[in-house]
Amino acid sequence: MKTQTLLGAILLTSLLTGCGGSDSSSSIAANPFAGAYNGTATLDAGRTGTLTASVSSTGALTGTFAVTAAPTGPGKNFSFSVGTFNLTGTVDASGTLNATGTDPIGGAFTITGTLSRTGNGTYTITAGGDSYNGTISVSAGGGSGNLTISNASGSNVNTTAWPSTPFLLISEAGGLSSVLAIPAQTDNSRNLNMLLEARATSGNDYPIDSSNLNSVTIFTYTDGIGANAKTWVANGGTFKLISKSAGKIKFQLINATFAPSADAGNPATGTFTLNATLEK
Repeated sequence: MKTQTLLGAILLTSLLTGCGGSDSSSSIAANPFAGAYNGTATLDAGRTGTLTASVSSTGALTGTFAVTAAPTGPGKNFSFSVGTFNLTGTVDASGTLNATGTDPIGGAFTITGTLSRTGNGTYTITAGGDSYNGTISVSAGGGSGNLTISNASGSNVNTTAWPSTPFLLISEAGGLSSVLAIPAQTDNSRNLNMLLEARATSGNDYPIDSSNLNSVTIFTYTDGIGANAKTWVANGGTFKLISKSAGKIKFQLINATFAPSADAGNPATGTFTLNATLEK
C-alpha cells in the first residue's frame, strides 16, 4: 500500500479501503480533532441521551447514541425509543461535526455541531422537525514519556521538547493501529502520527523506512495547524515496540531521521532527528 492510502485507511471501527494513491513519500497531516469524545443531550420530558464518538486521523466519525429511559408520553414529533443507535459521519479540520443515525422505531436523525479540544463542544440532534441540544468533550487519552528533536539541519521545525505527559490516542481497524501523539490534551499544535501493522511484535526492533512497502510502521511528524502545517516523514532510524495490548502501547524511536514529505505546497524544510519513548 502507499503511505497516503495507509494513513487514509485508518478508521476506528470500519473496514479498510483498498490500495492505491500517491507516491510513498507523500503523507497526510492528521485531523486535529482525531480522538475519543463523549457527551450528553437533554431529550423530551427531561430524558438524557449519551453520545460516544471516535474520530480517526482522517476525520471519519463512528460512535453511538444511547437512551435508557422510555418515553413518558406524546408531545414531540420525534421521540427516541430505548436503545443504542450507531452513528457514522465526519469531522473536518475546523471541528465541524456531521453524523447520522437511525432509531429503528423513531426513524432517522442527524447530529450537527462543533467539537473543541480544550473544553465543551456543542451539538444538535434533528429529526422529524424536532431538535435536542447537547454538549460533547474529549475523553481522556493519557500518556507519558518524552520526545526530543535534535540535529535540525536547515529545518523550520519547532525543536522545543515535549512535556512528560503527552496525550496519546489509539485507533485500530483491520489489523492496523494508528497512534496519534500530541504534546497535551489542550495543545495539538504538533503531532507524531504512527501507522503500525499487526505483524509487529513486542520486544523487537524494526528499521524505519517509509519508502519500503514492507515496513511494519510509518511515521509522520506535523508542526502547525491548517494552512500553516508542516509535515515530515521518517525514513531512517529504529522503531522499538516495547509492549502492545488492547488500548495500550509503549514504544521508542531511536535516532529517527525525518525529511519533508512530498505533498504539494508543504512548507516544511530541512531534516531533523527525533528520539522518543512514549506510552499509554
